[in-house]
Amino acid sequence: MELPDFLTIDDGGFIHVTGRRVGLHHILRGYNEGLSPEEIALEYPSLQLSTVHKVIAFYLDHADDVEKYIADHDLTVAQHMTQSRPGPTVAELRARLATRQPPPSTQRVNAE
Repeated sequence: MELPDFLTIDDGGFIHVTGRRVGLHHILRGYNEGLSPEEIALEYPSLQLSTVHKVIAFYLDHADDVEKYIADHDLTVAQHMTQSRPGPTVAELRARLATRQPPPSTQRVNAE
């Protein structure tokens, strides 16, 4: 799929608005949920309304390719979620912190 100048694909295959972190799928999810372009622009204040309109027009002109991209993207995200390891427990974090903190100092109080 050839992208217009207002959309960019990064090294990881993520399509986003050029110069922004807002993904193609973010805009289109809102659109497919029934949000107006104005409502989508309010959700993403870094985007101009005209850009939202252009992204939607691109989608309407390339719906099959864009739907395939979104399905592939969702699959990739789901795979990453199942492969991610759980983070440390609170007990493990406390144990790590305890090994990094110096022992309480014994300060003498000067009696004057």
